[in-house]
Amino acid sequence: MHNIHLPEDFDLDATISYLPKNFFATSPAGTDTSTVSGSDNINRVAFVMAVFGWTAQPESKLRNGAAICEACFRTLGLWLFKSKEVNEAGEVLRPATMNYLDPIEEHREYCPWRNAKSQSGGSTTTKSSQVLELAGWQIVLRVLNSDYRLRQASNMEKEKVQASPEDPASRPGTAFTMDIEDEDAKSIREEKDKERWARLRRVKSLFEIKSLKKLHRNSATLEGKGKGVS
Repeated sequence: MHNIHLPEDFDLDATISYLPKNFFATSPAGTDTSTVSGSDNINRVAFVMAVFGWTAQPESKLRNGAAICEACFRTLGLWLFKSKEVNEAGEVLRPATMNYLDPIEEHREYCPWRNAKSQSGGSTTTKSSQVLELAGWQIVLRVLNSDYRLRQASNMEKEKVQASPEDPASRPGTAFTMDIEDEDAKSIREEKDKERWARLRRVKSLFEIKSLKKLHRNSATLEGKGKGVS
Protein backbone atom coordinates (compact mmCIF):
# COMPACT_ATOMS: atom_id res chain seq x y z
CA MET A 1 0.00 0.00 0.00
CA HIS A 2 2.91 2.40 0.57
CA ASN A 3 3.50 2.38 -3.22
CA ILE A 4 -0.01 3.72 -3.94
CA HIS A 5 -1.02 7.38 -3.65
CA LEU A 6 -4.73 7.84 -2.87
CA PRO A 7 -6.93 10.98 -2.68
CA GLU A 8 -6.76 12.69 0.72
CA ASP A 9 -10.52 12.34 1.30
CA PHE A 10 -10.52 8.60 0.50
CA ASP A 11 -10.91 6.44 3.62
CA LEU A 12 -10.07 2.84 2.74
CA ASP A 13 -11.18 1.34 6.07
CA ALA A 14 -14.53 3.14 5.93
CA THR A 15 -15.08 1.99 2.34
CA ILE A 16 -14.38 -1.63 3.28
CA SER A 17 -16.81 -1.35 6.21
CA TYR A 18 -19.58 -0.43 3.75
CA LEU A 19 -19.40 -3.85 2.08
CA PRO A 20 -21.78 -6.73 2.86
CA LYS A 21 -20.34 -9.58 4.91
CA ASN A 22 -20.26 -12.04 1.99
CA PHE A 23 -18.92 -9.50 -0.54
CA PHE A 24 -15.63 -11.37 -1.05
CA ALA A 25 -17.18 -14.85 -0.96
CA THR A 26 -16.36 -16.87 -4.09
CA SER A 27 -19.81 -18.52 -4.10
CA PRO A 28 -22.23 -16.57 -1.89
CA ALA A 29 -24.83 -19.01 -0.58
CA GLY A 30 -27.10 -16.46 1.04
CA THR A 31 -27.78 -12.77 1.29
CA ASP A 32 -26.19 -11.62 4.51
CA THR A 33 -26.97 -7.95 5.04
CA SER A 34 -24.42 -7.33 7.80
CA THR A 35 -21.10 -5.62 7.14
CA VAL A 36 -17.94 -7.30 5.92
CA SER A 37 -15.86 -9.16 8.51
CA GLY A 38 -12.22 -10.20 8.59
CA SER A 39 -10.96 -7.07 6.79
CA ASP A 40 -7.39 -8.07 7.70
CA ASN A 41 -7.60 -10.91 5.16
CA ILE A 42 -8.61 -8.60 2.32
CA ASN A 43 -6.09 -7.86 -0.42
CA ARG A 44 -6.27 -4.12 0.09
CA VAL A 45 -4.17 -3.28 -2.98
CA ALA A 46 -6.41 -5.33 -5.26
CA PHE A 47 -9.52 -3.79 -3.70
CA VAL A 48 -8.19 -0.24 -4.17
CA MET A 49 -7.30 -0.92 -7.80
CA ALA A 50 -10.79 -2.30 -8.45
CA VAL A 51 -12.50 0.71 -6.81
CA PHE A 52 -10.52 3.02 -9.09
CA GLY A 53 -11.43 1.14 -12.25
CA TRP A 54 -8.57 -1.29 -12.80
CA THR A 55 -8.91 -4.96 -13.71
CA ALA A 56 -6.16 -7.52 -13.20
CA GLN A 57 -4.64 -9.40 -16.09
CA PRO A 58 -3.27 -12.95 -15.69
CA GLU A 59 0.40 -13.06 -14.70
CA SER A 60 1.08 -15.30 -17.69
CA LYS A 61 0.53 -12.40 -20.09
CA LEU A 62 3.00 -9.99 -18.52
CA ARG A 63 5.77 -10.57 -16.04
CA ASN A 64 4.57 -10.10 -12.42
CA GLY A 65 1.10 -9.18 -13.60
CA ALA A 66 -0.56 -6.11 -15.04
CA ALA A 67 -3.71 -4.05 -14.66
CA ILE A 68 -5.90 -2.75 -17.45
CA CYS A 69 -8.67 -0.15 -17.66
CA GLU A 70 -11.46 -1.44 -19.87
CA ALA A 71 -12.74 2.11 -20.47
CA CYS A 72 -9.60 3.86 -21.77
CA PHE A 73 -7.60 0.66 -22.55
CA ARG A 74 -4.60 1.79 -20.55
CA THR A 75 -2.35 -1.06 -19.35
CA LEU A 76 -0.05 -0.84 -16.32
CA GLY A 77 2.87 -3.15 -15.68
CA LEU A 78 2.53 -3.49 -11.91
CA TRP A 79 6.15 -4.52 -11.43
CA LEU A 80 7.17 -0.94 -12.25
CA PHE A 81 5.39 0.34 -9.12
CA LYS A 82 6.42 -2.38 -6.67
CA SER A 83 9.24 -1.70 -4.20
CA LYS A 84 12.27 -3.84 -4.97
CA GLU A 85 13.11 -4.49 -1.33
CA VAL A 86 11.09 -4.01 1.88
CA ASN A 87 12.08 -5.09 5.41
CA GLU A 88 9.83 -6.82 7.95
CA ALA A 89 8.79 -3.47 9.45
CA GLY A 90 7.42 -2.38 6.07
CA GLU A 91 10.21 0.11 5.38
CA VAL A 92 11.30 0.49 1.75
CA LEU A 93 14.99 -0.40 1.31
CA ARG A 94 15.04 -0.32 -2.48
CA PRO A 95 12.31 1.78 -4.09
CA ALA A 96 10.39 0.85 -7.20
CA THR A 97 11.30 1.98 -10.69
CA MET A 98 8.40 4.43 -10.57
CA ASN A 99 8.05 6.61 -7.45
CA TYR A 100 4.45 5.67 -6.79
CA LEU A 101 1.23 4.50 -8.44
CA ASP A 102 -1.63 6.98 -8.64
CA PRO A 103 -4.65 4.87 -9.68
CA ILE A 104 -6.54 8.00 -10.84
CA GLU A 105 -3.84 9.83 -12.74
CA GLU A 106 -2.76 6.66 -14.57
CA HIS A 107 -6.06 6.64 -16.47
CA ARG A 108 -6.08 8.54 -19.72
CA GLU A 109 -7.37 12.12 -19.49
CA TYR A 110 -10.67 11.37 -21.19
CA CYS A 111 -11.34 8.20 -19.18
CA PRO A 112 -14.67 8.31 -17.26
CA TRP A 113 -12.97 6.77 -14.23
CA ARG A 114 -10.91 9.97 -14.03
CA ASN A 115 -12.88 12.57 -15.99
CA ALA A 116 -16.22 13.65 -14.49
CA LYS A 117 -17.43 15.25 -17.74
CA SER A 118 -16.80 12.04 -19.68
CA GLN A 119 -18.63 10.07 -16.99
CA SER A 120 -21.64 12.40 -17.21
CA GLY A 121 -21.80 11.98 -20.99
CA GLY A 122 -20.59 15.51 -21.71
CA SER A 123 -23.76 17.12 -20.39
CA THR A 124 -23.42 20.71 -19.20
CA THR A 125 -24.09 21.31 -15.53
CA THR A 126 -25.70 24.56 -14.43
CA LYS A 127 -25.97 25.95 -10.92
CA SER A 128 -29.75 25.89 -11.13
CA SER A 129 -29.88 22.15 -11.92
CA GLN A 130 -27.90 21.23 -8.79
CA VAL A 131 -26.41 18.22 -10.61
CA LEU A 132 -22.96 17.28 -9.35
CA GLU A 133 -20.57 15.83 -11.90
CA LEU A 134 -18.62 12.88 -10.51
CA ALA A 135 -15.87 10.69 -11.89
CA GLY A 136 -16.39 6.93 -12.06
CA TRP A 137 -14.50 6.15 -8.83
CA GLN A 138 -16.51 8.80 -6.94
CA ILE A 139 -19.76 7.24 -8.13
CA VAL A 140 -18.59 3.81 -6.93
CA LEU A 141 -17.94 5.24 -3.45
CA ARG A 142 -21.34 6.95 -3.40
CA VAL A 143 -23.12 3.72 -4.41
CA LEU A 144 -21.28 1.71 -1.73
CA ASN A 145 -22.16 4.30 0.91
CA SER A 146 -25.83 4.50 -0.14
CA ASP A 147 -26.16 0.70 -0.18
CA TYR A 148 -24.62 0.53 3.29
CA ARG A 149 -27.07 3.09 4.68
CA LEU A 150 -30.04 1.28 3.13
CA ARG A 151 -28.94 -2.02 4.67
CA GLN A 152 -28.45 -0.35 8.06
CA ALA A 153 -31.95 1.16 7.91
CA SER A 154 -33.42 -2.21 6.88
CA ASN A 155 -31.66 -3.98 9.75
CA MET A 156 -32.91 -1.39 12.25
CA GLU A 157 -36.47 -1.83 10.98
CA LYS A 158 -36.20 -5.62 11.34
CA GLU A 159 -34.90 -5.26 14.90
CA LYS A 160 -37.85 -3.02 15.82
CA VAL A 161 -40.32 -5.54 14.42
CA GLN A 162 -38.66 -8.41 16.28
CA ALA A 163 -38.51 -6.44 19.54
CA SER A 164 -42.21 -5.46 19.53
CA PRO A 165 -44.65 -8.25 20.64
CA GLU A 166 -47.21 -9.39 18.07
CA ASP A 167 -50.17 -9.29 20.53
CA PRO A 168 -50.58 -5.90 22.27
CA ALA A 169 -52.62 -7.58 25.02
CA SER A 170 -49.56 -9.63 26.02
CA ARG A 171 -47.85 -6.56 27.47
CA PRO A 172 -48.19 -6.16 31.30
CA GLY A 173 -51.24 -4.10 32.22
CA THR A 174 -52.47 -3.86 28.66
CA ALA A 175 -55.61 -5.98 29.15
CA PHE A 176 -56.69 -3.90 32.16
CA THR A 177 -56.03 -0.68 30.27
CA MET A 178 -58.01 -1.94 27.28
CA ASP A 179 -60.99 -2.83 29.55
CA ILE A 180 -61.01 0.69 30.98
CA GLU A 181 -60.81 2.19 27.50
CA ASP A 182 -63.68 -0.05 26.34
CA GLU A 183 -65.88 1.09 29.25
CA ASP A 184 -65.09 4.74 28.54
CA ALA A 185 -65.85 4.27 24.86
CA LYS A 186 -69.13 2.53 25.69
CA SER A 187 -70.21 5.40 27.99
CA ILE A 188 -69.35 7.96 25.33
CA ARG A 189 -71.31 6.03 22.70
CA GLU A 190 -74.36 5.80 25.02
CA GLU A 191 -74.27 9.56 25.70
CA LYS A 192 -74.04 10.31 22.01
CA ASP A 193 -76.92 7.91 21.29
CA LYS A 194 -79.09 9.67 23.89
CA GLU A 195 -78.32 13.06 22.36
CA ARG A 196 -79.08 11.75 18.88
CA TRP A 197 -82.46 10.30 19.90
CA ALA A 198 -83.36 13.52 21.75
CA ARG A 199 -82.69 15.53 18.57
CA LEU A 200 -84.75 13.11 16.49
CA ARG A 201 -87.66 13.37 18.90
CA ARG A 202 -87.54 17.18 18.77
CA VAL A 203 -87.51 17.14 14.97
CA LYS A 204 -90.36 14.63 14.92
CA SER A 205 -92.42 16.77 17.28
CA LEU A 206 -92.00 19.77 14.99
CA PHE A 207 -93.37 17.78 12.05
CA GLU A 208 -96.26 16.53 14.15
CA ILE A 209 -97.21 20.10 15.19
CA LYS A 210 -97.07 21.28 11.57
CA SER A 211 -99.23 18.34 10.47
CA LEU A 212 -101.87 19.10 13.13
CA LYS A 213 -102.02 22.77 12.14
CA LYS A 214 -102.42 21.84 8.48
CA LEU A 215 -105.18 19.36 9.36
CA HIS A 216 -107.05 22.03 11.36
CA ARG A 217 -106.78 24.48 8.47
CA ASN A 218 -108.10 21.94 5.96
CA SER A 219 -111.02 21.05 8.29
CA ALA A 220 -111.92 24.72 8.73
CA THR A 221 -111.85 25.28 4.97
CA LEU A 222 -114.11 22.30 4.25
CA GLU A 223 -116.52 23.39 7.01
CA GLY A 224 -116.72 26.92 5.55
CA LYS A 225 -117.40 25.58 2.05
CA GLY A 226 -120.21 23.37 3.45
CA LYS A 227 -121.93 26.31 5.04
CA GLY A 228 -121.74 28.34 1.84
CA VAL A 229 -123.42 25.56 -0.17
CA SER A 230 -126.32 25.20 2.29
